[in-house]
Amino acid sequence: EGDFIYRLHLCGARVLHDPSVTLVHRAWRSNDRWNSVLHSYGLGDAAFAMKHLRCRDWRMIWTMLHRYGYFLARLIYRILCRQKHQEEHYLAGYRVGIKMSRQYKVDVAKRLYIPASD
Repeated sequence: EGDFIYRLHLCGARVLHDPSVTLVHRAWRSNDRWNSVLHSYGLGDAAFAMKHLRCRDWRMIWTMLHRYGYFLARLIYRILCRQKHQEEHYLAGYRVGIKMSRQYKVDVAKRLYIPASD
């Protein structure tokens, strides 16, 4: 939904936040499965940013640097403080997402990836 909301903003639409709406996320994954989830989040975030960057949306450079830098700083801090850390899984997924993005063409007008033909 983040990509959809971003494209709506680009079209001039307003998206409103309603604090009375609540969403309950049940943490049903085991800790070892969570590493895979973080990897997938990183991959998806990078694919989102790369798609818009490839559409010449230069704001995504800042978005990408900020996102990657945030998780890298958090990882370094937790390592230095000898705290439990899992950020490396997000960062690895982010790098994979950047690489995988280049395997697909992008419809610049619609800002959508073009599915690979079989």
